[in-house]
Amino acid sequence: MKMKIHNLLGLFTSVIILAFTIKEGVSQQTENSLFFIRENGNTGCMDRTGKIIISPSTSMQICVISNYSEGLAYIGVGNSVESAKYGYIDNTGKFIIGPQFDQVESFQDGIARVRIGNKWGLINKSGSFIVKPQFNHILPFIDGLALVNIGGIPEDCFWNIISGGKWGFIDKSGNYVIMPQFDEAYAFEEDLALVKIGNYYGYIDRTGNFVITPQFDDADDFSEGLAAVEKDDYYGFVDKRGDFVINPIFDDANNFSGGLAIVAIEDDESFRQTYGVINKKGKFMVNPQYKKIYDFSDGLALIVNYKNNKFGYINREGICVIRPQFDCASDFNEGVAVVVFDKKWGIIDKRGEFIVFPQFEYDGRYYGLDCHIDNIFHEGLARVKVNDKWGFVDRTGCFIIPPQFNRVDNFFWRSCRN
Repeated sequence: MKMKIHNLLGLFTSVIILAFTIKEGVSQQTENSLFFIRENGNTGCMDRTGKIIISPSTSMQICVISNYSEGLAYIGVGNSVESAKYGYIDNTGKFIIGPQFDQVESFQDGIARVRIGNKWGLINKSGSFIVKPQFNHILPFIDGLALVNIGGIPEDCFWNIISGGKWGFIDKSGNYVIMPQFDEAYAFEEDLALVKIGNYYGYIDRTGNFVITPQFDDADDFSEGLAAVEKDDYYGFVDKRGDFVINPIFDDANNFSGGLAIVAIEDDESFRQTYGVINKKGKFMVNPQYKKIYDFSDGLALIVNYKNNKFGYINREGICVIRPQFDCASDFNEGVAVVVFDKKWGIIDKRGEFIVFPQFEYDGRYYGLDCHIDNIFHEGLARVKVNDKWGFVDRTGCFIIPPQFNRVDNFFWRSCRN
């Protein structure tokens, strides 16, 4: 739910994280990937093949690296992410736009969001401003529109956790399409945008007019024609007229995906929430029984069992296809999942059989709620440590880049509401 997401954003998306990549071609992976390396206290970066793009040296300390996007990658030069200056390099490591900004984002359709001081603007690939810094925040463009904040106060200048102000929408020229007027606002989904005024959530169309007036205590975007909303402490699902299709009887609810939604019911005596799965008629397809159910991915959903607090997997019919046995686990992606057993991580297939037996040290850096692993692989590679040296293995456990570095990483940060 949106309200819960708001509470988590400052904790999880305001940190330097490793990005888990969706399926891409090998040539695109090689072009896009950059990895952070450290030798003798100096920092640099290399590509997915192990080719050094910027050699570690005392002349330039790199603290942040992004992937390439539209031929350019941003890097932060300085001793810390907060004090660094940011610019953009090409695939040879040459600065195309010199380090001059206090924060930047990757290029998208020839436009990048940049921050100077506490104000955000838009630049082109030559580094010239299309829209001068004037907003307290700008979110990514989606279908030609970007959310902007005016008057908000950054709680943390680097991560831009914004308090207060008003949100509106601009086009790529910086012109207002919908004036800033909302206490919270989200990108359009299925032609409606979730917004908040005062204490309540509602939905607007692309002209900024309310289609569903603010009336919900909590709400999510529309998905498959329905949206999960909270009314009088319980969650249900409404259609695009704002009418309840599934009455608010749940203590928690996620949006529909593939005709199924994850919901929770709380026991009145123990106050313990159990999660199950319903269809669009509100009928339980998986009875409430689990401590947690994560979204279905690759046909399977990660579950946490109350009995042993271990992770396993169910299919869309609710059948437990891989019994709860792992200390930590990831969603399935491309037919495989990362699991942790006795502080070592390995890789399993959809039958629960190990493709790579647990052998690599799990340092706990890559988990989210309840030890749900978010990020180990980046662009098909995972960093591993052998005899105090770091290298990279692929999804079969084979070394692509042998252990040779004192430190490796892919440092990639996101704005708090990306």
